Amino acid sequence: MIKHPGNLCIVEYGVLHRGENLAGGGLRVADFDWLTRTSIVADRLFTLVTPDQIKATNYVGVVRCPSGLQIEILPKIADIADAGASRRLVMRMLQSGLGLEKESLHEADLIRAERQLFDWILEGFLSELGHLLVRGLRAGYVDVEERSSWLRGRLMMNEWSRQLPSQSHLFPQRRSEFSLNRPENRLIKLALSIVRRLVSSSDLWAKAREYELWMDGIDVSKDWRRDWAVWDSGHLMQDYRGILPWTHFILSGQLPFTQSGESNGYSWLLPMETLFERHVAGVLRKSCPANWKLRYQAGGYHLLSEAGVPRVGMKPDFVASNGMDTWVLDAKWKLIGKGHDILGDVTEADLYQMNAYSLQVTSGNGHTVLIYPAFGNFTNSVGPLKFMGSERGLKIVAFDLATDQLRAPFPFVQARKL
Repeated sequence: MIKHPGNLCIVEYGVLHRGENLAGGGLRVADFDWLTRTSIVADRLFTLVTPDQIKATNYVGVVRCPSGLQIEILPKIADIADAGASRRLVMRMLQSGLGLEKESLHEADLIRAERQLFDWILEGFLSELGHLLVRGLRAGYVDVEERSSWLRGRLMMNEWSRQLPSQSHLFPQRRSEFSLNRPENRLIKLALSIVRRLVSSSDLWAKAREYELWMDGIDVSKDWRRDWAVWDSGHLMQDYRGILPWTHFILSGQLPFTQSGESNGYSWLLPMETLFERHVAGVLRKSCPANWKLRYQAGGYHLLSEAGVPRVGMKPDFVASNGMDTWVLDAKWKLIGKGHDILGDVTEADLYQMNAYSLQVTSGNGHTVLIYPAFGNFTNSVGPLKFMGSERGLKIVAFDLATDQLRAPFPFVQARKL
C-alpha cells in the first residue's frame, strides 16, 4: 500500500481502518465515517469487518471522499508498488471491454504512471467529443408539439376542441422540425453535464464548459434509457461511433455515481470478473478467423427440463464453432498457481460447471477450456484432461495480461502477425 498526493492505493479485498496513518491503510475519522454511512457499504462494494475496519470486495476503480482523498482499488494481480502499471492494465482492459477505437486510448496517458483512472476516462470522453464537434453534430427531424397563434403543422383537433374560449386564438399543433435536438445529441449533452460536475482539473472543467457552450440550444436528455433505445447507428452517424461507448459508459451508471446527501463524494467501481471477461472477449473477437463464429455470453442452453419445459438456464462465457467443431470457454478472475499443484488450485465448482457445459452445450462432442489470468507458477496450460468415463476433454489455459494472449494454440485464435 502506497500513498500518492491525495491518493491512497489498495488492491482488491484490501482493508482500510480508522486511523491517521495513510501509508498503513488508515483513514481519517470523517472519511471513514462517510464510507460507512453512504450506499457504498449497503451496495456491498465495501464490507464492514469491524466497527473500525472496512474491506474492499471484488470491485476495482476509484472512490473519492468529500475531503478530497481519492482511494484507488486496483486488481489483485497487480504489484501495488507499481501503481502506474496497474492503472495501465485497467485502462487496456477498459479499452478492450468497451470496444473503443485505438486512437481513443491516449498512449501518452498510459505512459504517465501518475495518471488517475478516473481522470483518464473523463478526458477520453472530452477528447472524443472534441473530435465530434470539429466534424460537426448531426441534425435530424424531431417531433415538436406546441400552441401557437399561427398554424405551422398538423392541428391537434382533440386538444383544440377542448380549449377555453379565451384560448381560441391558439392552435395546438404537431410538426417535424429539422433540429440538432435529436436523441443522440441529448444523451451526449447529459453525459457532458455529468463530466463537468466531476472533473477536478481546471483545464478539463474549462474544456467541458466550452463544449457545453458549443452545444447550447440542445436539451439535456430527461429519460436517457428511452433516448438510448432510439440511438441511430446508421451510416450517416459514423462520426458518432467514437463517442458512443464513452457516453454509454457514463450514463449506464458504470462511471462514478454521486452519493446522496450534501457531500461531493463519488465512486466509480466495476466488478473485476466482468471486466476480465469483457477484455478476453475483445481479444478473442479480434483474433477469431472468418470461418469461426464466436459468441459471448451465449444463451439458449438449459440444464434441466420439467414436463418438457426447459429449466435452469446456462450461459457460457464463450462458444466458438465452425460448423464441425465446438469449443466452450469460461473466463475466471481467480489467481491459481501460487503453488506447484495448478489443478489443485482450481475449485470443484469450476470443474463441475465445465462438465455440465461439455454435456449440454457440446452434446459431449466438443472441447471445454477454463481461462485464468497468468500468475505465479501458472504461465502456460494444464491438460488436455479427460472427464472420468468419457473422452470429453478439458484444458486449463493461462491468459497473459501483459501480452493479451492465450498461452496455448487454438484453431479459433489466429496467430498475431509480427
